[in-house]
Amino acid sequence: MTREIEIERPACEYAERRGWFEAKIASSNKNAMPDRIFHRRGYTMYIEFKRPGEEPTPQQCKRHREIRKHGIPVHVCDNLELAYELLR
Repeated sequence: MTREIEIERPACEYAERRGWFEAKIASSNKNAMPDRIFHRRGYTMYIEFKRPGEEPTPQQCKRHREIRKHGIPVHVCDNLELAYELLR
């Protein structure tokens, strides 16, 4: 079974090669924040990485909606192809 890190790590390496600034959201005063934040050329987005077929928790979904209300995209990636597409 593919682990989350097997998608997250190569996606982050790809992003950096493509000129993205990325950071892991390790601790925050907000629970259920997405795993990573990505910035490039004035554009910001969050990505929540999951194992294939895994869904975000209800608390994560609530946090994602809250972030999206502020105009910041949040994506859930459970495969590397989708991550590469988002990080082109």
